[in-house]
Amino acid sequence: MAEAEDASAPLQTEAGAASLDGPAAPGRLSLAMVEVHFLPLGASARVPAGTVALDAAAEAAIALEAPCGGRRLCGKCRVAFVGDPPDPTAVERELIGAGDLAAGVRLACRARLETDATLRLLPPARVDWWKMAATDLAGVEPDPCVHTVRCQLPAATLSSPAAITTRLRHEVGALSLPLAVLRSLSSGGGAAPAGGALQAVVVGEEIVDVWPCGGGAVVAPPLHGVAVDIGTTTIVGYLMDLRSGRQLAAASAMNPQASFGADIISRLHAILDDPHNLTRLRDLVVGAVARIIVRACREAGCPPESVYEVTIAANTCMQHLFLGLDASPLAVSPFAPVVTEALDLPAAEVGLPIHPRGRVYVLPNVAGFVGSDAVAGLLASGLAHDDRWRLFLDIGTNAEIVLGRRGRLLTCSAAAGPAFEGGNISCGTVAREGAVSRVRWEGGQLRVETVGGSAATGVCGSGLIDAVCTLVDLGVVLPSGLLPPPERWSAAARAGVRWAGSPGGVVLAEADRPVVLTQGDVRQLQLAKGAVRAACEILLRTAGIEATDLGEVLLAGAFGNYLDPGSALELGLLPAVPPQAVRSIGNASGTGAKLALLVRAAREEATVLRDAAEYVELSVHPEFQAVFMEALALGSEDRRGINC
Repeated sequence: MAEAEDASAPLQTEAGAASLDGPAAPGRLSLAMVEVHFLPLGASARVPAGTVALDAAAEAAIALEAPCGGRRLCGKCRVAFVGDPPDPTAVERELIGAGDLAAGVRLACRARLETDATLRLLPPARVDWWKMAATDLAGVEPDPCVHTVRCQLPAATLSSPAAITTRLRHEVGALSLPLAVLRSLSSGGGAAPAGGALQAVVVGEEIVDVWPCGGGAVVAPPLHGVAVDIGTTTIVGYLMDLRSGRQLAAASAMNPQASFGADIISRLHAILDDPHNLTRLRDLVVGAVARIIVRACREAGCPPESVYEVTIAANTCMQHLFLGLDASPLAVSPFAPVVTEALDLPAAEVGLPIHPRGRVYVLPNVAGFVGSDAVAGLLASGLAHDDRWRLFLDIGTNAEIVLGRRGRLLTCSAAAGPAFEGGNISCGTVAREGAVSRVRWEGGQLRVETVGGSAATGVCGSGLIDAVCTLVDLGVVLPSGLLPPPERWSAAARAGVRWAGSPGGVVLAEADRPVVLTQGDVRQLQLAKGAVRAACEILLRTAGIEATDLGEVLLAGAFGNYLDPGSALELGLLPAVPPQAVRSIGNASGTGAKLALLVRAAREEATVLRDAAEYVELSVHPEFQAVFMEALALGSEDRRGINC
């Protein structure tokens, strides 16, 4: 867990560990430890001397943005040393301005902690930065796997000296009884076995707890569950009352695995580079989920021990890492996962701080890159219960796409990369406070809106789509993706669009530092857009239908929540449907995890959906490359003269 020392951390030399800018100096091995404190959070960690600040932050459960996975490419994992900073490396001198260097700003992936240190986190580094509401489940009749059975145990007699367990099973059913429950049933255990009334808490096929009904009164033990959506970028948990189906609290956090890279492939390569990283990645995500559960319970005023079950929806890679399963085979063909079926596991074995005999239910996966989050999304959307063809997209670092109607489901995944979540974008960020989420051309000027209305700190995926779409309209970005110099712009564009000479790009917003869109950013968007659009087209062709046959396009997740359908259609990200046919459905994965928590039949349906889904592997599809190259063009087909 985050508080524990990492036994797999490499030994450091007394003279300093190997610098990533040069070879290590010789010296004897040392296990010296240093303390590092992070302001303004008050978090701290104890790590081996020579540990880079990025790894120390992860030990303190702080998810610094490191989209490149510490490969010294993005320059975003900035921290400020309070006191004497280490000498800047060559990479830091290249990526950080002289003023910031003098103020003690360093890159967390470069700066090594040789002595105790205090670091100040710089915006937008946050731990709990947004809460995304899943769809309300009003009208759903709860029928959870967790329930109570009230019974009156008959007193034992000489003529019928039956054991307590025999009498209990006679009343409740022939369910398994853990040793801890047997102890609570024993004399003095408080469960009033001698002819007393009690309530048994049942999870699946096991009696996990017993509550006395003192004085004959009915005691209703609290029954809570938590539905968790584990995303590559974010983790969200919803605390639910299992009796009423009401949501009591929600908590969220960045996925702390981000210190290993913004996308799935970076994390898989981390395991391939060092198998010990599997344990580190698992501990990071389990620790984050555990803290979310504790925080949600604190908000609702209930103890974590009242949580009897947790449901998990995640993409296949995140699910494997959460369970400590080797996910590295997903990095190479044929991308075969360890498991696709649903799992029902003891919470203690997983490492979650709920009732000691609570359970964890993990929804099933479809394939290596279509995970249980997509299955949860299908549960939430009802796609398989509609006679219309509908297209479901959950767009993140890995886009999961389902085309379906009653009787047929086609699914695939597209390696969109992290651009839609702000990764690998020069001023990119996730959809957090201060992120540019809208860009418009009004009154001869670029106008932006930010999440929360605060000063711009970066641009998120929806703002990136808007910006490029607007700039294509102005001729500042060409349909080919080229960002020409200002002298080639129209007079109106030159008057209303500011060019940043260094690093070379369009200024979207002015703040503490300008939010700039560069040529590299446009290329990253093209690749992401091309992958998603090509995937949609391949599914349409496989089904033998056209975009005009689609009744609806459903957008899930944070990106879909903020995305302007008009911009997405105008840029050609989505198939050509009327704007009113595009609908955001929020965190569909979280909603599906809630359904699996509250309605046991939803779990059966999840397995049916998994079995019914026809997976289309794009990497071997004969038409994919040609369609992908066409889809790279920026603009809808009718505007650029290309029939994708």
